[in-house]
Amino acid sequence: MEFFADIADVAQIKEVQSWLPLDGVTTNPTIVAREKKELFKLVEELLAACRGLVHVQTLAHSTEEIVAEAKRLLAVDPKRIIPKIPVTQAGLGAVLRLSEEGIRTTVTGVVTVAQGLLAAKAGATYVAPYVNWVDNIEHSGAEVVAELLEAFAAFDLEAKVLAASVKNSRQFRDLVALGTHAVTMPPETYAMVLDHPLTERALEAFENNWMRTFAEYKLDSKLRGEG
Repeated sequence: MEFFADIADVAQIKEVQSWLPLDGVTTNPTIVAREKKELFKLVEELLAACRGLVHVQTLAHSTEEIVAEAKRLLAVDPKRIIPKIPVTQAGLGAVLRLSEEGIRTTVTGVVTVAQGLLAAKAGATYVAPYVNWVDNIEHSGAEVVAELLEAFAAFDLEAKVLAASVKNSRQFRDLVALGTHAVTMPPETYAMVLDHPLTERALEAFENNWMRTFAEYKLDSKLRGEG
């Protein structure tokens, strides 16, 4: 499973990478706007901060303009930039043209299996279903992911499912169980997945038990009452 951070805060990206080897970062217009930096300056910072791919969304509405924007983004770093393109008719037209040139893309904003299947057929490298968005409309984001995985395998489509809008441990667990190809989450969700009160309880017990015998909680501590 590939792990992406859904954020553009350079400091937070570096902090996450200090304990988790990310495969890259994903951004969208909302995330970029939050940083209050010009896009191309921010992209350069993200490339320097992370070790993997940087997914950056196009803003145009027509196929021609989307293709042009995607190529402008790629010019910054063709090997590491992945243009994100909305799942619209114009967007899929751009994906089709770019895929014919061997250019990788991520199709974003997917909330149905039909959208994801059409995006994969157009040649998307990654298809990004919004898990929490689907959950919020009383459907199951995990079911959409499961059906996309089955469809891609059944029709021999090479696209990867990049689960986005993952907000809690249950959603993450479901995605892991399904064998989802990739996931993108904000740092707080990664922390939520990692941290657990039972783990904290076990570590506290280890320290308490150690301190009953040793003077300090250190590897080279002397026994209590010695020297």
